[in-house]
Amino acid sequence: MADSADLSARDAKEAADSLSVYTPTKKVARSKADSTDNKHVPNVIGMGARNAVYEMKKRGLKVKLQGTGAVKEQSIPAGTEITKPATVNLILE
Repeated sequence: MADSADLSARDAKEAADSLSVYTPTKKVARSKADSTDNKHVPNVIGMGARNAVYEMKKRGLKVKLQGTGAVKEQSIPAGTEITKPATVNLILE
């Protein structure tokens, strides 16, 4: 049986290798490349409004919010090449 230090080290490595966003209905896996790729629209589904807006704006995108809570839809799909000027509509829960 592994001790808690081994589990913590393994968990930390797994967290560094990939990020996961949980929504009530599904798990959306994101790679580390998502946070550094400024040429493509990021996947912000499941993020809070503040973090989602930050991710979009740092890529030069304008953002319109509708609702409150976590993002449940984004008008420009994740992975789409960014063409400026562009506005992303985020629908929140």
